[in-house]
Amino acid sequence: APMPSTLSAPGRILGVHEDAKPAATTSRYPAALWGREFVAGKDGVPLPESTTAAQLTGAVLAKVQPHTSTGGGCVLSVKLPMAAVARGKWDTRLAELAKALEGLAVIVLLWHEPEDDLKPGVFVPGHNRGRDVLQHENPDLEVGYAGMAWQWRPGSKTTSDARAWAADLQADLYLCDVYSGNSFPATAILPEHPGWVRWHTEMIAAYPGREWGIAERGVLAGPTRVATIGREAAWLASDSIGQTCRLYLWWSTAGAEANAGWLLDEAGQAAVAQLLDWIAAPTGFQPHPALEGVLVCQARGCLVAAELAALHTH
Repeated sequence: APMPSTLSAPGRILGVHEDAKPAATTSRYPAALWGREFVAGKDGVPLPESTTAAQLTGAVLAKVQPHTSTGGGCVLSVKLPMAAVARGKWDTRLAELAKALEGLAVIVLLWHEPEDDLKPGVFVPGHNRGRDVLQHENPDLEVGYAGMAWQWRPGSKTTSDARAWAADLQADLYLCDVYSGNSFPATAILPEHPGWVRWHTEMIAAYPGREWGIAERGVLAGPTRVATIGREAAWLASDSIGQTCRLYLWWSTAGAEANAGWLLDEAGQAAVAQLLDWIAAPTGFQPHPALEGVLVCQARGCLVAAELAALHTH
């Protein structure tokens, strides 16, 4: 039976995006219960203004139902002409979509990675209006935002005015797409990634109370990938900021760049499965109140040396 949204439930929202049926993904990654899907026009452009409510709803349900019908959930990106959304041109169609998603474990993103394509003066009003319309019809529907870590790198002209992107943006979950490799060191875990660090500082830490997560996470293939995944698992499980990550989805496809280096090999699959299993608990580790360098496992209550945390899985 379809699951309700789990943003308020214990534990984290976890998944892997790959070219496989949801059941096959879960068999490889038992903690990966959420998928990542996209609805856009041809070649990734926004859906045309001629799109009807029935066409929009049908396209969305076709993407999410393979996940929701088997007890999972789906983070769904819909690319709409945001200036038109801001003017109310899509209100009726979005209201019909909201009705169709009632009772389904779906998080809707309106134009993910907007920093790569839009100005904040177009994206923020469009996103906020779209969210308002969707939630007026379906108050339980979560509507998130997914930024692009590359565009939040230090010195980026696109996000030089961070407040223009962040201050008025209203979302239930603030997400970021983060890749280590190519533009950034393949060894960089989240707190070492310049784009993610600035995004988290300007989008999350500056606005207390915002929930955050990772909508796409990738590490380029290489001899350090397994170790990088293990270090990130330890950070997500034990760090005070890492533990606040509410959603974490791994990316294992060649993507728009057709780069097979983002695909997980057998060793990478095992490492990601272990990471997801480790962080599936609502909490991982907490620093011991009296013993420096010692962590307390929240699932078992045992003590673990901080440098050995990556070896201690739940």
